[in-house]
Amino acid sequence: MSEVVKHDFFCAKKDFLSKEEVEQFKLFLDRKEVECGCINKIVQSMVDWNQQTLKFDISPMLPVILNYTAFEAQVKSTPAPDHAIHIGNIAHPNPAKWVAIVNLHDRDEVQGGELTFRKWAPTPYKDNFGNWRGDPNKPHVPQWANECGSIIIYPAMVENGYTLVTSGTAHRAKVLINGPQFV
Repeated sequence: MSEVVKHDFFCAKKDFLSKEEVEQFKLFLDRKEVECGCINKIVQSMVDWNQQTLKFDISPMLPVILNYTAFEAQVKSTPAPDHAIHIGNIAHPNPAKWVAIVNLHDRDEVQGGELTFRKWAPTPYKDNFGNWRGDPNKPHVPQWANECGSIIIYPAMVENGYTLVTSGTAHRAKVLINGPQFV
């Protein structure tokens, strides 16, 4: 069993997909007609997490799958103000309710580009002077969260982004599960 870290409504799973499943998923993203059994595995994990936490009314049979790439010198930082659910999602007849980000790149292929979340602290580290940046004793995104095959599941209204990609390309997929309008 792979390592699992849970915090509030976040669930991160290390090595959730094997190298073979990652390659199969990449083929699926390139050519949608390729069969990809790992999608069912991801969706089932999202359904299980929904049942353990928020119990949203969801439609897991119709996941939305997006190819998600960050190139060198790109950054999508989490904005300073608290995130608000925008009217486009609230008014949508079938809004996104859960997201799973699946890492499809090896750490030696990219520097930077780490996932960030407004409500989940980044991985703490020691700077060049040996001082901690971040508190290692508080809940934080696990260090392995950006490794190939790892996933993070979280509610779709959670604000997220990624740090500056300093070298290479970060390649991820987003799997979204929608459901009926919030009441």
